[in-house]
Order: sequence, then C-alpha cells, then structure tokens
Amino acid sequence: MNSERAREFDESAEAAALAGVPEPERHEVSRRLFAALQEMGTPLEKPGASEAHGWLLHGVLEQFRPRDPLAAHVVPVLRALLDFAERSAGRALGSLRRACEDLLPELEEALVSGKAHRHADPEPAPATTYVRGAPKIGRNDPCPCGSGRKFKKCHGA
Repeated sequence: MNSERAREFDESAEAAALAGVPEPERHEVSRRLFAALQEMGTPLEKPGASEAHGWLLHGVLEQFRPRDPLAAHVVPVLRALLDFAERSAGRALGSLRRACEDLLPELEEALVSGKAHRHADPEPAPATTYVRGAPKIGRNDPCPCGSGRKFKKCHGA
C-alpha cells in the first residue's frame, strides 16, 4: 500500500514543485519516508500527532545513515509529502502537520550531525540519607554487651 502511495506522491504536483531536489534523490527520500511509515504499520493520512515523534525521530532516522548525502532533502520532501497527504485526504492534517513542524528542527539536526535522537533522562530520585537508630560505637568505647572490655577487643573484632 505505501509503495503505491509513494509512486502517487512521486507523480504528484507537490513532488514536481520541489525544484531544488533532483528527481532521483526525491524518489529515494520519499521511498525511505514511506518505508519508515510502513515499519509503523500506518498509512500516510493516519498518523496523529502522537505518532509523528516515532515516525520522524525514530523511523526516519533509521532510514538514513549518519551524514547521509540525501539528508539535506528530507525536510523539503517531508513538507511536500504532508501537502500531498492533505490534498489527497481532502482535509487538513492539522495536528500531524503541527507536530511534524515542531519536530523538524530536531530531525534536521539529527540528520546533519548523525547523532541519534535521545529521550531526556528522567530526574534521578534524590538520595536518601541513612539515619542510625542508636549512636555510633567507637572502637575504643566500652562494648555495649556489658563485658567492660573495649568494643574493638570484644564484639568489634
């Protein structure tokens, strides 16, 4: 299904409007974008804002090697792909488009730098301080067992 949609996109007016992206590169980038959707098991018009993160920052990044020469074309092709999806669906994909636009700077940075997307680490729990139930017994204090000997010679050995 997605390969058919990729072919439709490649023949669309939105794809033809990408003057700065040569045709072979446009085909390859769109193929990889659709492959990332295929891995999610989602058709182009179906992902919502919540799936945009997984699609762009995980699925798309898996499709491109670090510093891939095609990386420069991903964002323009992705925008044209969203335009195509809106036209073919006959409705605006508002939440998906907004989520994608919010994620594009991070996607672009990850594609250029080759660094994978990382989720923020949760704040570590504050360390709990150990509190003794009784005062500390020093080595030279009398042993608490009542023997009269120093602790180090009695129970501290």
